[in-house]
Amino acid sequence: MIVAPHSVQAELLLIANGDAASVTTLAWRILERQHRVVSDGAVRLAAESLTARGLLQVEEHQRFRFYLATLEGEAEADLVFEARKRERKASRREASHA
Repeated sequence: MIVAPHSVQAELLLIANGDAASVTTLAWRILERQHRVVSDGAVRLAAESLTARGLLQVEEHQRFRFYLATLEGEAEADLVFEARKRERKASRREASHA
């Protein structure tokens, strides 16, 4: 699961219960600025709620899911990269102390 700032999740949940124009604007802004990490559950809830009410086109919903999968993959890759980096650093420290 990807961790999101609480305010982003709260905005998405509020929008899911209200304004269709705002959810597309906010969600695309968040998803396209990949330096900001989003809760997949919050965006899915917003997208599913709007799709069910006919306020979000099915194609847009599918694009949300695609971007979420991309973000999840990138977040996971970043975590693996950071873990390996820490392991290499620890190995070098151990080697220099030996």
